Amino acid sequence: MVSRNTPSSAGPSVRNNKDDIDPSKSYILTLPTELLTMTVENLTQEDLGMVRRTCKTLCNVATLPFARTMPTARRFRFVEEDMDRLIGLTAHPIFGRMLSCISLSTCRLVQVDETRLLKESQRLFRLRELTNQPSGILLSKEEEHMNHYWQIHDHNEAQEVQSKFFMRGLHIRSLTQALLNLKMCCNFDVTLGLYDHDDLTELLMNSPALEHLKPGPGKEDDFVCTLQVLKAAIDMSQFPVKTLDLELRGNHRAEIEIDKQDLFWLKMQPVPDIRIKMTCCEATSVTEISCSKSQIKMTGHDLGPSPMDEEITECDSRPGWLSSRYMWLWYYVYFNKYQEAVLTEISADYNTLEHFVQSSAFQHLTIRGCDLSEQKDPFRDGTKSSGLTLCQKLKSLASLESLVLEEIWDYSNEEWIQEKPVRWTGQEQIQAGLDKLAARMSGWEWEG
Repeated sequence: MVSRNTPSSAGPSVRNNKDDIDPSKSYILTLPTELLTMTVENLTQEDLGMVRRTCKTLCNVATLPFARTMPTARRFRFVEEDMDRLIGLTAHPIFGRMLSCISLSTCRLVQVDETRLLKESQRLFRLRELTNQPSGILLSKEEEHMNHYWQIHDHNEAQEVQSKFFMRGLHIRSLTQALLNLKMCCNFDVTLGLYDHDDLTELLMNSPALEHLKPGPGKEDDFVCTLQVLKAAIDMSQFPVKTLDLELRGNHRAEIEIDKQDLFWLKMQPVPDIRIKMTCCEATSVTEISCSKSQIKMTGHDLGPSPMDEEITECDSRPGWLSSRYMWLWYYVYFNKYQEAVLTEISADYNTLEHFVQSSAFQHLTIRGCDLSEQKDPFRDGTKSSGLTLCQKLKSLASLESLVLEEIWDYSNEEWIQEKPVRWTGQEQIQAGLDKLAARMSGWEWEG
């Protein structure tokens, strides 16, 4: 379990004995430890046995109710303290069985150069000495800079600890042991994943002196490394992963960080289900892929513009996955073959949506809450799409057995293509329904 009071860059635990009670946690007997020690030292051997049995009984009785109410989805950073907690949690005969999701941070601490802050602090100190009088303003600035300096100093020490942890391979060894523990307690339903979020030392989060550092003060998000660690631990433990959960952040200006070879789960048998949560520009989208059901569910996406558009610097209202730094991941999503798709609350240009629906032999297709717009030849192949061509492409899907449409909006004409929910089953109903939609849109104005 990750303590809320522990910085992400925490080094070795402040407790020498991992079985000790965390000093930040409360307990029933609030007497000082010294007084409790004096008390038990004056008990007879028989009384000591009764005390130990009582404590053990209380622990056993409280464990199951506690396990039923504890959070089952846990996040862990690649630092020694968190990995120790992960091993301990998965090794517990009850807590290990209760876990539903284990997510690993992509954050890696990096060294921060404190030279500039130190020089500024020295300059303020000399200035105060030359003026020969303690200025309140100078003292305040000097204290602020020295505070920043020591914050960075502590951070760099934590970075060195994490770096040594990686160099010794303990991050892979710890995760492998945790997966072996889960196999021992027969918890094969736990979801494994990663989260790609600001995961800094709390003391660096709001430091104005570090705002100039990119991509962030004292850290970097190493998505690929975390995937490689996951792969190594899964391979060594032979853990049968059923679901992978990827919680990511979009970054329009970042370079591509992932390659096709990093999608290790594509070579697994069976291929696990994938859940991808993307947060970008304060908007969130979710993609769920069930390989066993040949199904994809997409919620909150912007399916355009095309991958060739390099001018996108921010999302309109939803994360634009085609222009994100995880390009190979989205190529896998986009070009995979499915039998069923559920698209909800999406934005798209007609071209991209048409290419998507034609990329698979869909049997069942649902589109709800979709905002559609035109683009002039977004694929640079001379094609120009509209609501009419979308109907034509949907009609050409000979494998389609059911089609559900609801709240489909056209931006160009500011009209509902289909507002109320309709469900057509069988080719006869689908063809007739799409013909009616096309006939109603035939009088609309389309570009090109």
